[in-house]
Amino acid sequence: MSDTAITFPILGDGFVLNPQRYLEIFGFKIYWYGLIIALGFIVAALYLLKRRKVFGLEEDDIYTMIIFAVPLGIIGARLYYIVFNFDSFRADTFGEFIKNCLNVRNGGLAIYGGVIFGIIGLILSAKVRKVKIGTALDVGAFGVIIGQIFGRWGNFINREAYGISANVDSFFLRMGLTTPDGVTTYVHPTFLYE
Repeated sequence: MSDTAITFPILGDGFVLNPQRYLEIFGFKIYWYGLIIALGFIVAALYLLKRRKVFGLEEDDIYTMIIFAVPLGIIGARLYYIVFNFDSFRADTFGEFIKNCLNVRNGGLAIYGGVIFGIIGLILSAKVRKVKIGTALDVGAFGVIIGQIFGRWGNFINREAYGISANVDSFFLRMGLTTPDGVTTYVHPTFLYE
C-alpha cells in the first residue's frame, strides 16, 4: 500500500497526501518509519531523564533501563513478528531462513513482542541497579506510551495498521487510500484515534 495516496474527505477533495516512505542519501534509502521510531526513543529517553527524580532514580538507573529494555524490546518485536508470520520467512536452507529473519529492512516488528521483552529488560535492569521492579515498570510505561505515539505516526507514513473498512462510508472521520489506478478504499484512521 506504499504507493497509495491518503485523503480525508472531511478536509475536502483537494486534500491529498502522498508522502514517500523514505528519503535517499547517497543512494541509501532511509525509511521515515525508522527515523520516526528513533525520534520516539530519543524523546522517551529525554522525558524519563527529566522525570527520574519523581521516581527517586539516578541518571544511571535510567541509562541502565534503556540499555536493557530497548535492545531486548527490538529483538522481542522481531521475534514476535516472525513467530506469527512464520510462513513468510520459510526458506530452502537454514542460512536463508536466518537471513530472512535478520532482514528488518523488509519489515516486521510487532509491538506486543517489544513490550513483553522490554518488560523483561526493565526487570533485569532493576535487579542490576537494585531498583524496585514496580518503579522500573512505572517508568517504562511512560517510554511505551511515548513510543506508541511515535510508532503510530510511522504507521501513517507507511500506510499500514489502519482500521477496518466495514461500514466506514457514513463515518465522520474516515481516511481514503487511493491506489494509482484510482480505486479508493475508506478505512478508520486508528492511529489518529490513538
